[in-house]
Amino acid sequence: MKVYFDDEDLDGQFQRTLTHAYERGADLGEAFATAARITPGDDESWYREWSASAAAAQAAAKASRNAGRTHSATDAFLRACEYRRQAMFYLRGDLDDPRVKESYLELRECFRQAIGGLPYGVEAVRIPYQGTTLNGYLMTPDGPDEPRPTVLFPAGYDSVAEECHLYGASAIRRGYTVLAFEGPGQVDLGARVKERVPAPALDLIRSNDSKVDDLLAPMMASPQARRTWRPRMAAHGTPTFREYLRTLLDFTLEDRAGDITCPTLVTEGEGDFAGGQSRQLYELLACPKAYRAFTEAEGTSGHIEGLGQQVWDGYVFDWLDATLTG
Repeated sequence: MKVYFDDEDLDGQFQRTLTHAYERGADLGEAFATAARITPGDDESWYREWSASAAAAQAAAKASRNAGRTHSATDAFLRACEYRRQAMFYLRGDLDDPRVKESYLELRECFRQAIGGLPYGVEAVRIPYQGTTLNGYLMTPDGPDEPRPTVLFPAGYDSVAEECHLYGASAIRRGYTVLAFEGPGQVDLGARVKERVPAPALDLIRSNDSKVDDLLAPMMASPQARRTWRPRMAAHGTPTFREYLRTLLDFTLEDRAGDITCPTLVTEGEGDFAGGQSRQLYELLACPKAYRAFTEAEGTSGHIEGLGQQVWDGYVFDWLDATLTG
């Protein structure tokens, strides 16, 4: 479903920002005005224009805050947070680019400035993990301090914990506590390598043989492919595409899916570029389970159900409510 850009990747990212309007994290007019200033294929213009919109929203937020207008300040800080995330998105292939760190620190600060104006409690947390800590936020509904069901929202491969506000707010309104955090893990990335790489190349990848590089070169030939793979290579600390794919072969939870015992709902959006394994996971589960495919016809296609966030929320949280109440 195209919204603005002919480039499917750019348009998908643009739609990601539009979904934040559900929770006051984007303004549709600002977002479309920003898109109109971007030159497709010029990642510098993507950074420049989203940064400009972020700076304008931050300036508005500070002016409102200084004037004692908390609601306006909160909204503007949330918008600035999302625009800063977009600004750095296509720069992440080079984590030494100072603009990546600058944009990240700005988005984090904007979100934390917005916390006091949100209609629920938010506490920044650090979760101990393998000698380091994971960034996260504990979000709690207003009301008595009592135990509640808790929803865990792990950030994805290319998202940040601050962005989980979009998904967590709906859960909080329904009375759940939410823990959003930046954690590792996806189900069976190694299988993706086997699907996309010619069989003769797999042994060369496993042995880290540089002879495979020429065979892999076409997979990095297009600008869209480079935008997709370079940030992921950087995330894994692998300098070559070959080493990145070799690392992914070790990432699988296939042999653990059968250990899941709690009732489980598996969903998938039609056409999600990162999808394709949901049904496989569902079939591996031995617990009480349900499966729901979201479709283009109902407006919920694309990455993490695209623009159809309210439809997704309604189905998923109704299922969760019913499951928890027996």
